Amino acid sequence: TPSKITRGVGPYRDDNGKPYVLPSVLKAEKEILDLNFDKEYAGITGVPDFTKAAAELAFGADNKVLSDGLNVTTQTISGTGALRIGAAFFSSWYKPSKQFFIPTPSWGNHTPIFKHSGLEVKSYRYYDPNTCGFDFKGALEDISKMPEGSVVVLHACAHNPTGVDPKPEQWK
Repeated sequence: TPSKITRGVGPYRDDNGKPYVLPSVLKAEKEILDLNFDKEYAGITGVPDFTKAAAELAFGADNKVLSDGLNVTTQTISGTGALRIGAAFFSSWYKPSKQFFIPTPSWGNHTPIFKHSGLEVKSYRYYDPNTCGFDFKGALEDISKMPEGSVVVLHACAHNPTGVDPKPEQWK
């Protein structure tokens, strides 16, 4: 029916299985097109104004990490692209450990991306199916037992595939 859409992984779809583009997305797309941006290629690490704004959003504009030049930001084409670039970086340059711990469950492409980069994939408890929430106690217990130097993969928000996030106080 016109008032229902199917929402799963990927785009919204109508009853005929065709992608449904939200009116807000169409409006934003038109506004961007009306700006008539040039078609210049982005530099190898992205558009500088974009990467600067992204870092300020992530860390806070007045964060010491940024003011002291302790951060490097690279723009990628997608979350999967970012994960692949990050995995290749860690595989080549991070010497303490090649062990990457991902939450259980995790998105299906995470394990192969890390393994393809030469990293050893392990897991830690994250989702509690009994509460449909974050397994805070289990995650902390598992993290506390990881070898020093291990890498813990955290989804900053909207954990994929569960959508479950730690509460703000749990991040502390």
